Amino acid sequence: MKKIFISVAMNGREEYEIHDDIVNLKFLGKAYFGNDIEFVDNRDFERIFPEGINERVWCLGEAIKKLAACDAMISFDNELTNRAKGCQIEREVCYNYGIPVLRIEDWCFRNRVKNTEEVPVCEGC
Repeated sequence: MKKIFISVAMNGREEYEIHDDIVNLKFLGKAYFGNDIEFVDNRDFERIFPEGINERVWCLGEAIKKLAACDAMISFDNELTNRAKGCQIEREVCYNYGIPVLRIEDWCFRNRVKNTEEVPVCEGC
C-alpha cells in the first residue's frame, strides 16, 4: 500500500476550506494512484506545543516527519499553495529527496475530474 502525503495551505484559511481541499485531493489521489493507498494529512498530529517555540516551524517539522514515511505527495498548484511557505518547503523536501509530487495545476481542475485519463502526470512517479 502506498502512502500519499497531502499538502495544503493552511495559514489564514478557515477549517472548512482546508477540509474541502483535503477531500478533493483524496479524490484526485485515488483517481491517479488507485484505491490501494493511504493518505497522510499534514495536519494530523498532536498540537500540544512546547513552550517558547515558533509554532508554525514546529508544525512544519512534524509534517516533514510524516512526509519522510510517504511514497509521494499530492497538492494543488495554485497561487495560494505556491505562496504558502510550508507548502513550498514540503515540495522542496520532496524534490531534493526523490519523493514524487503530484501537483494539480488548475484550481478548478478538481471539479472536472471524471476518470484517471484527466489526472495530470505526477512529477517523479
